[in-house]
Amino acid sequence: MLRVEVRDENAVQVAFGDNLGRIAESPMTQLTVKGGSVSRHDIWPTEVDIGRPVILPGGEVGILKAWWNASDHGEWRWSVEFYNRV
Repeated sequence: MLRVEVRDENAVQVAFGDNLGRIAESPMTQLTVKGGSVSRHDIWPTEVDIGRPVILPGGEVGILKAWWNASDHGEWRWSVEFYNRV
């Protein structure tokens, strides 16, 4: 289950989603903001997802750099890039 709060640069909440349960057996979840709501879509990433942000447990965000999965979805390999600046 996910609870998602999206806030702007002034910490004002602009979108919210609660009790977003898993819909499919997949290794990644895509979050979509529409209006003031957040929806969840469980996905198997494809080429169009390369370059998109990935949020890891704990909230750190990286960029998906590579993705591969077996045709039976029994295994997968991915690369995520992280960049930090103080």
